[in-house]
Amino acid sequence: MPTSTPPVLRILRVAFAALAAVAVAAADAAAVRTTGSVGNLLSYFTIESNVLAVLVLAVGGIAAPAGPPWAWIRGLATLAMVVTGVVSSTRRRSPGGRSG
Repeated sequence: MPTSTPPVLRILRVAFAALAAVAVAAADAAAVRTTGSVGNLLSYFTIESNVLAVLVLAVGGIAAPAGPPWAWIRGLATLAMVVTGVVSSTRRRSPGGRSG
């Protein structure tokens, strides 16, 4: 028997989608100010994974789809964000083992 998504969780998904969308839009605006083009920024995996996360959170919060295809899409978005975090953390680590 399928269970429905609690309303609080749906609201949180939409809220985090909005927050991430604002962050991506700010990065886009900064790229346009510095380079005059947003095309180069959109080629970065970090931005692409964040856009995917925004879409998954928004759709999950508004429509709350279910089923194996949606589970795969959510899994893909999660994997992309984990890869982004691991690569970002690794690149920022100094040779002495300290972050900064």
